[in-house]
Amino acid sequence: MPSLEVTWTNSSFKIKPWPVFLVDRFKIDPSVPTSIITNLAISLIRMGRPQSVNILVEHLTKRMISIDDEPAYLDIARAYLATNKYDVCYLYLKILSQLGTFVDNPETWYLMGLTCTILSQLGTFVDNPETWYLMGLTCTVGKEHA
Repeated sequence: MPSLEVTWTNSSFKIKPWPVFLVDRFKIDPSVPTSIITNLAISLIRMGRPQSVNILVEHLTKRMISIDDEPAYLDIARAYLATNKYDVCYLYLKILSQLGTFVDNPETWYLMGLTCTILSQLGTFVDNPETWYLMGLTCTVGKEHA
């Protein structure tokens, strides 16, 4: 099976082959800016490749997160909302809420409230670890952020 090639040039990236196949791992140099990784995640969300996004999210939660990076992480939640992936958005925000950086971030809690409201209105609110597993997400975070 052909591999996915992502080429970064300054602040943009090119994805080959198109359309994207399932990506089961990423090799990301620590020097790659968080904003580039989150933009790739957002692109994959909009292309309907959630499994690949989960791998990027796992990578992102292991990085040291600065206050300047918080908006980029929250843009992933906004992308889930924009694509009507409310359950996944909720689980992603739940993961972020476990990271020390996001505990006091009002935008995190605003997006969490908005997502919970939408899920409640749809009658599909889920706060069940078994469902997270079925969606390919985990709500555990590395000890370095606990």
